[in-house]
Amino acid sequence: TSKNLIRPVTQQEQLSYSEFVGPSHVLYFVSHYWGSQTRYFVDSIQKHAQQARVQNDWRDISYWICSFSNNQWNLQDELSTDCEESSFYLALRDDQARGTVMVLDEKALPLTRSWCLFELLQTFLLRDERAQEFEGLSLCTPVGVLSKGAAGVDIAMGLAQRLAVLDLKDATASKAEDKDMIDDRVRSMSGGFPAINKIVRLNIRDALLRVRDSFEADFNGIVAALDHCSESCESVGEPPPADDVASEAAAEMRTLLVAAPKWKAGTRSSSKWTPACNSIDEVV
Repeated sequence: TSKNLIRPVTQQEQLSYSEFVGPSHVLYFVSHYWGSQTRYFVDSIQKHAQQARVQNDWRDISYWICSFSNNQWNLQDELSTDCEESSFYLALRDDQARGTVMVLDEKALPLTRSWCLFELLQTFLLRDERAQEFEGLSLCTPVGVLSKGAAGVDIAMGLAQRLAVLDLKDATASKAEDKDMIDDRVRSMSGGFPAINKIVRLNIRDALLRVRDSFEADFNGIVAALDHCSESCESVGEPPPADDVASEAAAEMRTLLVAAPKWKAGTRSSSKWTPACNSIDEVV
């Protein structure tokens, strides 16, 4: 995205994309794996916007996305050598930010990256500090927001299996010093890595339970609709068995042949054609 879209568009002014098109106050911070497919990413954000309902038009909701918000011509200043002076930290801590949106796939790839781990840590801290106005973490997929019960069963099952063996301590970064810096922040919090592993698992577990409840509700609705249809069919009379239908058809054919003696097997008569056959049963 940066190479093919952002840098060509902003090359002349050497600005971030958000500065180039006109910035706005951030409502949601987006945490994601940089290697995710663009289509998957866009669909996930769109689903969140449509379900967030914080604006009259979901298209007016603003998201802080690093590749668009950071100046790709001056990344060193944006990232800083201290994670708590980075653009990620400042965006998350913006007074108007309502929550963190994590674009998640069945492999939970964002949870394997150190910077996403740092963003999770700040999200959980903010949830405690600003419980009244900060929504916390929303896990998003192209189908919908997990915490709202909207997700494909395949993604839900994949996440459950992945989280059973995932340890955030194994998260990696492009720069070893970034990983060390972020790991130190996690260790300094109460409970360290075991605590944040538990928090993440509980958040995703609760979201998966909502997905299950939503699926069961939809499934039960479908079964109820089918039951209602079956009862309606019985009230107007059940269709006769297949054998009875065949017998009735044979009887009607015999009546027809008796009533029209001019028809001869293998000949045309009265503009109708009856193929040659050995017995009437072969017709049916």
